[in-house]
Amino acid sequence: MLPHLARRRGILCLLSAMLLVGACTSDSAEQQEGPTSGAYVAVVQWFVENSATPLDRPIVFLEARGEGLGIGLETQAAVVAGADDFAEVRFIDDRLEAFDDEGVRDDGIFIALGPVIEDGVRFNVECDQIFTEDQSTAWLFTLRFREGAWQLAGVPAELG
Repeated sequence: MLPHLARRRGILCLLSAMLLVGACTSDSAEQQEGPTSGAYVAVVQWFVENSATPLDRPIVFLEARGEGLGIGLETQAAVVAGADDFAEVRFIDDRLEAFDDEGVRDDGIFIALGPVIEDGVRFNVECDQIFTEDQSTAWLFTLRFREGAWQLAGVPAELG
């Protein structure tokens, strides 16, 4: 093959690869942080900031809300890292891990997180704040990804 043809073919391959990479990247919420982990970090931060017993970097116990649901390991790792400045996040497999004789262990916060549901440009998360094995409050958070950060779209609604 002639050298100038090989060089052109190489340049075309490089340009094609660049176009493909450019087409696959985006500034969307999903590409920036992942809608699930970013939304969960924002929910955790709201609970920490609105806790009845404010602590510096409290323990926050998290579990998936709903029988048979789970939160993937990559999402768990991203939530732990994303909340590290304001909370010590612990994902649990068994509710007993979060309780002691007086309620939530270590004066922590216990949240059961539902799935992140995309609704156009907004994301909804239903969750339960659990106080004891028999007492909890359900919440609905509406969030959006704006200017590179997750933000609450209004005050979370207490569902009961």
